[in-house]
Amino acid sequence: MARIAEIVSCPVCRKTIVLPEGVRAGERISHCGRQFVLTYEFGAFAAEAPK
Repeated sequence: MARIAEIVSCPVCRKTIVLPEGVRAGERISHCGRQFVLTYEFGAFAAEAPK
């Protein structure tokens, strides 16, 4: 069965990160040796530095 992959760009290196299935806004991901919090607005994910 096929599914649409959710993706986000790393705010540090700008590489595309494929998110795991079932990911939700507010979860944390690691990339480039840093932690980011996922947000979801206007139908798309974004990775932001935690506040």
